[in-house]
Amino acid sequence: MFERYMEICTKRRTHLINVLEGNTQEIDPCTQHKLYGAINEIGFIIDALHYYEEKNSNNGKEHGIKEEQVDNGTN
Repeated sequence: MFERYMEICTKRRTHLINVLEGNTQEIDPCTQHKLYGAINEIGFIIDALHYYEEKNSNNGKEHGIKEEQVDNGTN
């Protein structure tokens, strides 16, 4: 799930950067500002996805340890 969202966000962010870099002279300042804002927002979303993906994988590891303890009768 995280991979798909990450792919979508990264693709969109790259596209916006390319639009901004390729047409800077033709785009009015207000639209440029909106593009910069969108690029930054997508960056925040990507950072959040990384955080929750890592947190999710760590919870899975902790859960695996608990299962081993139960299987070994140490709990």
